[in-house]
Amino acid sequence: MIKKTYTFALLFAIAVTGAGCDGGVASSSDAVSSTPSGNTNSMPAVSSLATSSEPAVSSTPVVVTSSSGGGFIFDSDPVVTTSPTIEAEAHENQEMFAPFEVQSEGGFTFIVAEGARNNDAADDATGQAHYTITASDTTIALYAMLNLRDEERDSFFTKIEGLSDEWLMENSRTTNGFEELLIGSWNNAVVGQTYTVKLLRRESGAQIDSLRVEGAMFGVTEAPKNFYLLGKELYEDPALGCVTCHGINGDAVGAITPVPLIDCNFCNNIDQLADKIEASMPKADPSVPASAVPSACDAECAAYTAYYIMEQFNAPQPAEPIEPMKARAWLLNASEYKATLTQLLGLPSNYAWMEGYVDVSDAHYYPTNSNEGSVDRTLALYFIEQSEAIVNGLSGAQLDAISPCDVDSAGCLTTFTRDFARRAFRRDVSNADADRYLALADGEVGLDEYRRVMVGILNSPFFLYRTEMGDNENLAEGETTELTGYEIANMISYSLTGNPPSEALMESARNGQLNSPSSLRAIVNEMVAEPEVAQRLHSFIRAWLLVDEGQWAEVERNDGLCSGFDGAKDAIEGEFTQFLSQNATVNNTLADLFTGTLPAPNGALREFYLSNNDPEGVGPARQGIFSSGIFAARHAQFTIPSPTMRGVFMRERVLCGELGGTIPANLPPLQDSGSNPNIVTNRDSFKVHVEAGGDCVSCHELMDPLGFTMEHLDACGRYRSVDNGAPVDVTGEIVATSFDQPVNDLTDLSNVMANQRDVNECFATQAYQFYLGKPKEATPAALVELIADGLDTDGRLRDVIVQLLTHENILIRER
Repeated sequence: MIKKTYTFALLFAIAVTGAGCDGGVASSSDAVSSTPSGNTNSMPAVSSLATSSEPAVSSTPVVVTSSSGGGFIFDSDPVVTTSPTIEAEAHENQEMFAPFEVQSEGGFTFIVAEGARNNDAADDATGQAHYTITASDTTIALYAMLNLRDEERDSFFTKIEGLSDEWLMENSRTTNGFEELLIGSWNNAVVGQTYTVKLLRRESGAQIDSLRVEGAMFGVTEAPKNFYLLGKELYEDPALGCVTCHGINGDAVGAITPVPLIDCNFCNNIDQLADKIEASMPKADPSVPASAVPSACDAECAAYTAYYIMEQFNAPQPAEPIEPMKARAWLLNASEYKATLTQLLGLPSNYAWMEGYVDVSDAHYYPTNSNEGSVDRTLALYFIEQSEAIVNGLSGAQLDAISPCDVDSAGCLTTFTRDFARRAFRRDVSNADADRYLALADGEVGLDEYRRVMVGILNSPFFLYRTEMGDNENLAEGETTELTGYEIANMISYSLTGNPPSEALMESARNGQLNSPSSLRAIVNEMVAEPEVAQRLHSFIRAWLLVDEGQWAEVERNDGLCSGFDGAKDAIEGEFTQFLSQNATVNNTLADLFTGTLPAPNGALREFYLSNNDPEGVGPARQGIFSSGIFAARHAQFTIPSPTMRGVFMRERVLCGELGGTIPANLPPLQDSGSNPNIVTNRDSFKVHVEAGGDCVSCHELMDPLGFTMEHLDACGRYRSVDNGAPVDVTGEIVATSFDQPVNDLTDLSNVMANQRDVNECFATQAYQFYLGKPKEATPAALVELIADGLDTDGRLRDVIVQLLTHENILIRER
């Protein structure tokens, strides 16, 4: 039952529906960490004009250099990683490794402890092997392929530093030769955070061949470079003199030798600008011959500086004005709601949330869509029960930790209420407005007074919704208003990261620093390399592909045909998470999503993929998003892969095509090989089905030829080279586009899709819907074209995000 004290909040919630400078940049190779296996994969370098078609494999990432064509190659994210299985002898920490030794026997190479028995596990004890891992899930399981021949003499200690302070002992188990055993499982990991797996000798005998992790990757993924901040630091360095000539804002205001950079002759082309900077900047003393002054700003310096000048002073603008969005109240979706509570209340990363509120993408709208979010009675009850469960579970120490005063002191309740309301509502709140919630504490004593106030605030519409209405209450319908600084802070933070604004961003709002396009560009560009921005980008990609949390959880497959599918779903998702971490950083390109290679399957995932008993096993290396197990299994039927479902997705969400018409009521069912001699394979079945449907052909010829390229992937996401005893035909065709052509297979299709204007425009449309929470029909064509222009020249995913949140009318709303 809805409690009376919260009725006012819930009813409201339901109702609101040319120049340069001297200097250098530190070598990017300095940022690379070592990897246990020594196998370092640097990502493809990103250029303003060209991207290398193949990933460079090197011990250091690609250094920024001037290309032969005059372009400047920016180093993409250096990624140091291996597959989730690592040979134990490929250790990272040499100093504490003794007395472990590397030995070989029976085709296995392993580490084995030597020396006297060690009964006391200690962090400073000798005889350790360390392995760095990066979490891709909140739960990490550690497995080892090992040989334990004597349960009384073969044992060792292990722990994952950062997840547990206690050493676990692997003891009292024997194996039949080398077997894989689960060593331990931890459920408190933070995705993207780095931890260290530690092995500590106990006694000789345990032969450890390899380690495998589920929910993590071996190695370290470095934070992406922020080209904007690197260039800004160079531009503003007093020793370089850029500001002296051009002014802090590029407009030459206050400059000693005024030379504006805004709309300068070279400032609309990054390559020309960088060439100019490298060749002739900074300006030398006129009394010194130019030939006697060597160029101090090399290609790397010039590239970063030019990038900053372009982004901050000459950012591309839409060719036509963009109509302001309507004023709105925007309900926090499930992930935003949980992230806000986690930050506000200091909850652990593995907090067990109640069921009932998850993000689910739809073919027509994203979970961020502001037109769809509203609080009905069921959701209102969820918010009450969830907030009560959290708040009632907080101890006195936890309440003290989030309180600005001692909760046992007189008068603290009022101070606490005002501070908590300000942080929960993500804006300044008057004392009078905050004190309204004090009434909820009537009749309570002690800490329960605080809990009642907190529950009331957490069920207020001012917490559950973020507004974009401005503060002018006298506007008539159709008139426009500027957003408040706090509304802008919320818009930026939730759009970019899915989290509430930080205290620093709130302070910027309070000081009026967010209300100009220039400051907005600066803040978005500064934030865009934060880890949370990449996580939000991954959430968008999952939602775009319809494989986000709510969609993937609902996928079920026939147990007879897909035995073990339920148990493999986490591993299938983990494979995709690892792919995104390597191919969907903010410095990657859209093309990388279509051409990047998925990690080689291992462990439980490999076993599941092999369960198809296909003569080619797991098949060739998979390339791009369409080849992932999660996409193939999600876009399939209960027992069979569906070229129609897969083709519909590509047509509607990759090409943004419209599929008109309705499905006939008397559509004949699919036939199988037992009912029609012309049917052997799944492809045959769909071809006969369409031909029997008469008028269906005109639509299916737009979809099925795209989906046929995925026939190598069954309904479970496994590879297959034969179907019902016949070779799988994966040829297809692209029709009714600007790039019609036949394609040989899924890899061919993905390569074609990676470099098409139609795909770039559609991706920009999808991104607008997700990041700005608007339906497809509200997407401004001028903005889509601007973003596609950048993608056409191998623009990075970061540029898509920046342009969405810094266009000229982003600060305006219409009543």
